[in-house]
Amino acid sequence: MDELVKRLEAVIKASRSAFEDLEADLEVEVENLIAEKCTNSKQIERVMDGLLNLIPMRCGTAPYRELLAYYMWVDRDAALVYEELLDEEIAILEDTNLDYLNG
Repeated sequence: MDELVKRLEAVIKASRSAFEDLEADLEVEVENLIAEKCTNSKQIERVMDGLLNLIPMRCGTAPYRELLAYYMWVDRDAALVYEELLDEEIAILEDTNLDYLNG
């Protein structure tokens, strides 16, 4: 049993490390795309709308927040609307997870 726990711990650590590497790569890619493609409010909002669809998979949260932080500098009022949308999506996810856990 101890061997199984050690093996599982090793797998979890390796998975976490790989995920952290992927997350760092994703952050760099998002920064590059922001600099290259998101030069006005209309372009930023198109990307924000697309990323909103990825929030339920959790993979869209980090790039969404990254772009949202940038958008705050471009158009704060519009960015606040997208911040509210993110909060709503996260609340829906949390409710869904609680419903699932509670059976």
